[in-house]
Amino acid sequence: LQASFQRSNSHDKVRKIVAEEGRAARNLIAWSVPVETKSKNHGNSNARPQRINSGLHRNKKQNSALDCKSAPGSILDKGPEKSPTKTRQPRKVDLRARYWAFLFDNLRRAVDEIYVTCESDQSVVECREVLMMLDNYVRDFKALIDWIQLQEKLEKTDAQNRPTSLAWEVRKMSPGRHVMSSPSSDRIVPSPGVRRALNFGGPPPTLAVARLTHTGPSWADRVKCSQSLSVPRPTKKDAEGWETVQRGRSMRPRSNTMVAKVSPVLAHVSPKDDSDKENQRIQPSPQEKSQEVREEEQPVPQEQSKVITKMLIEHLSQKKYIVDIVTDSSVPSESAKEGEERQKARKKAKKLRARMNSRAKEYETCMEAKTQTPDSPYKAKLQRLVKDLVKQQQGQDSGQWASNKVSGLDRTLGEISRILEKQNNADQEAFQVGGGLSALEQILQVVTAASSPTAVPRIPHKSLCTAVNTYYLSCIHCHNNCSYVLYSNKITFLMDLLLHQLTLFVPDEDKSIFGHSVNKQVFEGLTTGLLQTVATALGQLHPPNLDGDAPRICTPDTKSRPAASENFNTRAQDLISYVVNMGLIDKLYGCFLYVQGPIDECPKMTAFLEQATAFLHGMCKLCFAVTGRSLSIFDNKRQDPTGLTALLQSTDLVGVLHMLYCILLHSAPPDSLSAGPVGPQEPYSPTVIQVALQGLRFLNTFALLDLSAFQCVLGAEGLSLAFRHIVSSLLWYCSQHSSEELLHELIICVGYFTVNHPDNQVIVQSGRQPSVLQKLCQLPFQYFSHPRLIKVLFPSLICACYNNLQNKVILQQEMSCVLLATFIQVNQKGWAPLDFCELSNRFPRDQWDAALQFFLKKQQEE
Repeated sequence: LQASFQRSNSHDKVRKIVAEEGRAARNLIAWSVPVETKSKNHGNSNARPQRINSGLHRNKKQNSALDCKSAPGSILDKGPEKSPTKTRQPRKVDLRARYWAFLFDNLRRAVDEIYVTCESDQSVVECREVLMMLDNYVRDFKALIDWIQLQEKLEKTDAQNRPTSLAWEVRKMSPGRHVMSSPSSDRIVPSPGVRRALNFGGPPPTLAVARLTHTGPSWADRVKCSQSLSVPRPTKKDAEGWETVQRGRSMRPRSNTMVAKVSPVLAHVSPKDDSDKENQRIQPSPQEKSQEVREEEQPVPQEQSKVITKMLIEHLSQKKYIVDIVTDSSVPSESAKEGEERQKARKKAKKLRARMNSRAKEYETCMEAKTQTPDSPYKAKLQRLVKDLVKQQQGQDSGQWASNKVSGLDRTLGEISRILEKQNNADQEAFQVGGGLSALEQILQVVTAASSPTAVPRIPHKSLCTAVNTYYLSCIHCHNNCSYVLYSNKITFLMDLLLHQLTLFVPDEDKSIFGHSVNKQVFEGLTTGLLQTVATALGQLHPPNLDGDAPRICTPDTKSRPAASENFNTRAQDLISYVVNMGLIDKLYGCFLYVQGPIDECPKMTAFLEQATAFLHGMCKLCFAVTGRSLSIFDNKRQDPTGLTALLQSTDLVGVLHMLYCILLHSAPPDSLSAGPVGPQEPYSPTVIQVALQGLRFLNTFALLDLSAFQCVLGAEGLSLAFRHIVSSLLWYCSQHSSEELLHELIICVGYFTVNHPDNQVIVQSGRQPSVLQKLCQLPFQYFSHPRLIKVLFPSLICACYNNLQNKVILQQEMSCVLLATFIQVNQKGWAPLDFCELSNRFPRDQWDAALQFFLKKQQEE
């Protein structure tokens, strides 16, 4: 009766606590694990253990009642008179079961999250990577089974037949892997000198590395080696002797961060304490090794255990709190290497500039005797205005221009601009022959005096922008003036001004953080105007036409047309090499990476991005004209001595793809907008579409320059997904709005992306439905009937589906493959080498017959 009364009373107290504290109390009762500690109260060393409660705030009276009356094993047991030996202890089986349930629950959640991510991304590549990782883990556990069975066999063998040594392979392990022990073995606690990589809002630490270590004997402590182990050291010791693991951009190859295979030698097992075989220390016998030798070998297993570093990773949703670090050893070497390369490039640019200046002097001497002023109705007025510009500059000192002088300069530039806006080549050439471009150079020279972003130029910013615009109007649609700018080397002056402006607002920084320190003042009008002028001049440059009339602006080799063409190629290559080595493209790379969101409300930034992309397009176009030895883009024997191709590839096309992704996909995917109310949709402004158009022109021109590099960059992991989203969203836009020029650039770009590239062919048919391939097959009927539009679409469909049965099946759901086969047959009769929409310039001619058979083959035969 007394025991029954005690249990009833105990239950009543528990019910009262549960009623007051709710579910939290029930959880504590179900999951609390008692910790046995010797009581320090009343000075009684034999007092029974007290239970430690945490997580609940009870009043003092309840704490006293429960803590004093409850036994360590269960909160429902009562009676301090019971002997501690009769108290129920937590069973080891229960703890292991809970621990395994916890591990498997985490594993299930991780697999579910990975599955959902792959499903949402629609990425076959990611699924294959997951399968590869799971296969590696399966092999590891099978190897572990073999090792355990081998160890059991060794232990069951009698002393006479037992081998004296045993070799095995230690599992390879990446530095970021978790290593957790069973709760029944040694607990894992942080070492006293630990440095953690967690940063919750505070200042970032200089070195952030988190690691855990065993307090008890680790596996390395249980192994003694008879000789030193040669273990690669992918880590670096700090001042305290701890090894730091490198994370971040400058990571070493995976093969260098793994523990190498080692073969420690096991001597015979010590016979004492056979009941605890799991924690036995396998040591050499005293007869074989002396005490001094064992003391010398002690640091070896310790070094091996330190290699297995453990990183604290909270959850993926909290990854922003983990600080990426770079080891001290990598920073100086990488920065020093970059500094040396930058210095070499500047020396080369200096030599190129001197050579171009020398040739420019020869050209100017030739021009003075042979150039004639073209007949222009404004010839006399333009000459007078140029003289006014020269006079206005001669009367100025080194200080700020007076307001009346600035007004006079603006008035003169305004009159010149109104004449040049008519885009009459005779007026433009008369302005150049009269010394107009040289006068504009003198005005723009004041820009170089500014040494900081806050410096005020001698001439107001607005007047400088007007001068740059006048320069632009003198070159637009005027091939002769653009040729003069090249041969006279005035284009390098424009490049130097552009680099000066970019250097003020885009400081040099590590490639891993490009774009973080860009000053938004770089998007003001002066830099944009310089980009526009240079892009216009580059776009008008092309080799002399051997069949046409001679240009009015003569070249130094006017007597021989082939020599004139060769002279043009040499000068153009020097110009491109100069731009590559001067660091201008690296600055633009930082500007493109600065863009992280929509630009619809930023007209200045939009104009800058459009002109910067047009500049890159002009560079690729000029490089293709002067370095391409074959008109076929599938000729891999072409070389680029200017270094432009390698630079564009190393910078992921100068970050243009990143920029397009940010400005086009900053909100909900456009596919979801099509399900909205019926009516016109305007997801993108006309200025944003213009930036996208220039970006696609740049991508397509780079594909002409080096197709394999183009496919390699856009097909890389991450960029391929961004490219697919960009093309899909722009195809959706073109289906809602009439934009033929943009649509054609998109279609051609998809063809270059997929031609003879199986991995990229998979990308255009994956993702949210309808896929890129399906959208191409769902274009208006005119693209399947009109000859001009067929010539744009069908080559890309052939490139996307050739030798890919899955893509062919998708194609057959929308159209007949006979149409593509017929298109190939028709084009076999003739082709135009200079028309880059032709099939011969978008699909290898030597594969036409095979493609014809592929598309004529019936589905049943396949």
